[in-house]
Amino acid sequence: MMCDDNVVCNLWNLKIHLMEVVDNEDMRHFETRDNSNLAFIEYQVSDRKIFLIGYEFPEGFEESGKAKIMIEQILDMIEQRSMRVVPMKLIFKQHFRSHASRKKLLPVGLRI
Repeated sequence: MMCDDNVVCNLWNLKIHLMEVVDNEDMRHFETRDNSNLAFIEYQVSDRKIFLIGYEFPEGFEESGKAKIMIEQILDMIEQRSMRVVPMKLIFKQHFRSHASRKKLLPVGLRI
């Protein structure tokens, strides 16, 4: 988002960072609402590992940076559960490549 007004930009960034991500265990996905649109990341659980297997984002969600924020919040949730993450899609693998500190969440021996 391009901003001419710093106050508007700061409020926009704050709103993005306050995104509420919920683990919908019945649907086996993490989800958030972007206005009236649902964004979700699908997963499967096996042996204390969460496999991130798919995603669906509303138009403009990735470009606005919201996908990265959602992924970060999900990784925080997974870390709190003392689980490991296996990224199965390119978007998740790229996130780990660009956030080296998150690689501690990968299973031992998994290279991204």
